[in-house]
Amino acid sequence: MTARVAFVAADLPFGVAANALAHVALGFATLGAPSGSEPAPIVLTANSRLATLRRQARAAGAAVVDFTAGMTGETWVEQLARMAALPEAEQRYYALAIAGPAPLIESLVAQADAEAAA
Repeated sequence: MTARVAFVAADLPFGVAANALAHVALGFATLGAPSGSEPAPIVLTANSRLATLRRQARAAGAAVVDFTAGMTGETWVEQLARMAALPEAEQRYYALAIAGPAPLIESLVAQADAEAAA
């Protein structure tokens, strides 16, 4: 069974977080990622955790859409140029949307929850 989740950096102002979530949801729709009929959880997590969650999901073959700080401001042309010039290790992720096998999604959520509780 395919499950979905959205992660958003907990330190973002509300408007920025809402914008980032809207972008990853739209990205999912354009990729044809499974939308499902059940609500998908939105999990707040440390910004430093998002890159790790993204890497783990991609390594497991999950569908991943991300939104980064480089995708804000100016036009999409400038945003693409900025993104291309910035190594992945220096990206600041604002939000992720992930679809994949339920055990994978549950594991990623549990990791984020465990860090939040620590």
